[in-house]
Amino acid sequence: MEKIILLSCIALLDACSSNTTRQNTAPIIKPVSVQIRYDNQIIPADSLFSWSPGLTGMYLDARLNHTNMDELLKKGIVNALIEKGYRFTENASETEYTIAYTAALESALSDDEVLGAFGVQPGLVVSKDLAQNVEKGTLVIDVINQKTGRLHWRSSGQTLAKLEQMPQQQRQQRINQFIKMMLSDL
Repeated sequence: MEKIILLSCIALLDACSSNTTRQNTAPIIKPVSVQIRYDNQIIPADSLFSWSPGLTGMYLDARLNHTNMDELLKKGIVNALIEKGYRFTENASETEYTIAYTAALESALSDDEVLGAFGVQPGLVVSKDLAQNVEKGTLVIDVINQKTGRLHWRSSGQTLAKLEQMPQQQRQQRINQFIKMMLSDL
């Protein structure tokens, strides 16, 4: 038992120690998400989805002009839906459910604004000493029931967004992982 406590203390001290060789790199922070179901109806497998006519999309940020974030986010959401056994079409009039999303960096949409606009706040806490090439980003994904016109399900997630250029495939993989986590309970 004493060995376990000692090893735990060593691990804790090691985790708290500073590492000067990593000062300029972004800290490893796990993304967080909050999911809310607004009714008890389960969405059946093979249900058909499309984009909501009121889709907000990505708040523009000049620091990300080198990539089409809306395209990457849409591709990630569609791929995650298909992976979960749902179908997707561009024609909203044929679907049972529509998807809307809003994505923004913290400088465009603060935590208080996220809470006020969407009623949820994932609560990712980040250090003020972040590298200048990263910023907290928020993604809110809504599922609207077309029959009732009401919000059926919402997921709000936050993670660190890398602002510098990176290979498109690598950025898509990061986005896909984040969206898959956010849609895990859909």
